[in-house]
Amino acid sequence: MKHFIFFALTTLSISAFAQPIVGSYEQLTISGPDEYINSPEDVSITRDPQSSKKIWISGLFARQRFYAILDTQTEDGSVYNVPKQKVGNYQINIGCLVYDNEENQVVISLNNKQDCAGLSGPIHVTTDEVRAGDIRVGRNGKVKAGGVEVNNKPGEVKVDTKTMFEGIQYIGRKYSRR
Repeated sequence: MKHFIFFALTTLSISAFAQPIVGSYEQLTISGPDEYINSPEDVSITRDPQSSKKIWISGLFARQRFYAILDTQTEDGSVYNVPKQKVGNYQINIGCLVYDNEENQVVISLNNKQDCAGLSGPIHVTTDEVRAGDIRVGRNGKVKAGGVEVNNKPGEVKVDTKTMFEGIQYIGRKYSRR
C-alpha cells in the first residue's frame, strides 16, 4: 500500500508541473524583420531543469535561445511572459507566448506591446468611456484596442498595421508524436 500511495503522489506531482507546451513546432506563419525570421531550425520548447515555471525557446533565432516564465495555466492552455533579455543581436523588451492545448499551437509575440499588454492596470469607468489598459470603449460606440479603431458609423474601421505587426510574431503547430 505504501508503494501505491508513493506512486500516486509522485504521478500527481509530476502532472501538476507538466507543461504541454514542451515540444517541437512546425512554422505556420512568422512576421518580423528579415534578419531575425530566417532561422533554418524548427522552434523547440524545453522545460528548465531547475524551475517548473521556466521554459526555453530555441530555433526562432538561429543558434540562440531565450526563456519565458509561466504566468497562467488552465485546462485550455497557458500564457507565458518573456522577460527583458538580449538574444544574439535582438533586444527583447516585452514578450509573451500563448499555447492552445486543443489546437496544439503556440503563438509567440516579441516586442509588440499590443499583443502582450493585456488588461494591465486598473479599469476606469467614466461617463464617457470604459478603459482597461490600452482598450477603450466609448459611450458613443467607439472601440479602440490593439491598433484597431471601430467608430459608431457603419464600415468605419481604422487599422494601424504598423502597430499590429510590430516586433516578431510566430505561430507554430506542435509536431505530433511519431
